[in-house]
Amino acid sequence: TEQELDYFLTRNKISTDAVTAGEKKSKPKLSGCEVISPLNEARALEALAEHCANLLKEYPNTYDENEATLKDLENENSPDYVRRTAVTFILSEQAIYKFWVDACNAVVPILRSTNPSFELVDELGAIGKNKGVSYDLKSFVWFLMDEMNELIYNK
Repeated sequence: TEQELDYFLTRNKISTDAVTAGEKKSKPKLSGCEVISPLNEARALEALAEHCANLLKEYPNTYDENEATLKDLENENSPDYVRRTAVTFILSEQAIYKFWVDACNAVVPILRSTNPSFELVDELGAIGKNKGVSYDLKSFVWFLMDEMNELIYNK
């Protein structure tokens, strides 16, 4: 319903306080949270990835199977718009869950391996330079690198 959507958007709003000209604008924080430590981030990512992996298992078809189904529907120029829309929606959900599982697999071993240090930031940077990595994962890694740099410099 519209009321539920408004509640969701308000609850998950990123805080972006207005600043006057000349003031340094602080970067937005999700729900006021910030990175506390690499180990804490690793644990949070593991919990999120485990939940996402469980959600992926609940679908009757895998992401690849749904992708093939959507291609078949598009190739047939199927007039079944309802089915095509449903498969597209399911694929979107699966892509989000898959992203967090992949992000966890890529980032957690690095976060668990060391304390905030320039080496940790360099290792995260190596993921971001990999040409086979999605733009979304690179963006997430760059965010983590920025947060780790803050931890290092604010010690």
